Amino acid sequence: MKAIIKLQEVKLHNHGADVAFLDVELKAENELEFSSTFTLTSTGMSLRVLEDNSINEVRQLCEWLSKDSKNTSNLRDNASEIRLMAKNFIKMEKELKEGTTL
Repeated sequence: MKAIIKLQEVKLHNHGADVAFLDVELKAENELEFSSTFTLTSTGMSLRVLEDNSINEVRQLCEWLSKDSKNTSNLRDNASEIRLMAKNFIKMEKELKEGTTL
């Protein structure tokens, strides 16, 4: 499967934690796999699925999340990669809001 991950937005949660809203599109690489889009949220520590997807789609998402990442420079799974990406998106969003002085 091929995954395309896009940041929707970063929001401040009621409990003071920043939450990244991500669109994750899983694309089939052959006719035996499915293609579907999910909206996930993450604080960098956890993942949550927001969309209404079928049980089969959620099961296949869970299987994909538990697979090893295609990044050969580390030993992370896809779920860890997405959490790390969300954490980086949150950090970048904070830096963009602060601005830069030259």
